[in-house]
Amino acid sequence: DVKQRILTNPRQLEELVKSETELKVVMAEARRQGVDKRSDVVFLMKRAQEQAIVSAYLAPSRALPEGYPTDAEVADYYAKNKTRFTIPEQVNLSTVFLLLLPAWAGDKAIEAKVQAEAVSITAQARTGANFAELARRHSQDRPTASKGGLVGWVTAEQLVPELAQVAFRLKPGEVSDPIRTQLGFQVVRVNDRTQAIQRSLPEARAEAVALLQQEYRNRKEREVIDGLLK
Repeated sequence: DVKQRILTNPRQLEELVKSETELKVVMAEARRQGVDKRSDVVFLMKRAQEQAIVSAYLAPSRALPEGYPTDAEVADYYAKNKTRFTIPEQVNLSTVFLLLLPAWAGDKAIEAKVQAEAVSITAQARTGANFAELARRHSQDRPTASKGGLVGWVTAEQLVPELAQVAFRLKPGEVSDPIRTQLGFQVVRVNDRTQAIQRSLPEARAEAVALLQQEYRNRKEREVIDGLLK
């Protein structure tokens, strides 16, 4: 089937012939120079051969039984693993980032100066200053500064712990006190937030099926390997 599709598609056929030709001319020159005889290359070829043989040997053990998983198995898996099918709480975040270079570590005067600037930015934001403009003027994180400090929607896992602990306590529209991180100080504003959402079984079914199938394959492969080890 693949051959027929390629033969009826001149452009795809041309690309295939070109890539194969390139492979063969480079291979011919590499062999002429004895690259295939080098000890490191011989080792890599041997490892690739071993991996191909092992993969072929284990392939039958990874075959799925017909109809696996059943609807009942999917429903049971979903019920026991609901947290895996939960869309976590998210916040829409903006930030002003003030850098403290590692070379400045231990310099209390510099740290105090940067912290004072962060405190000033917090005060301005809380008294009506436009946060986006503050970010454009002061933030030293260029990708977000150019967007008015906008980070966008994030989960707690996507933030460093120091930011997550603060950001997920703020209400929409609130601005944080300066937050010290390894790289400096950040002032964050929560623009919006969403609560965690539990996906229904119909919504999560495809993912549950894929997870069950992968776990089955891994388990059966492990059983074969453990049997051989014994």
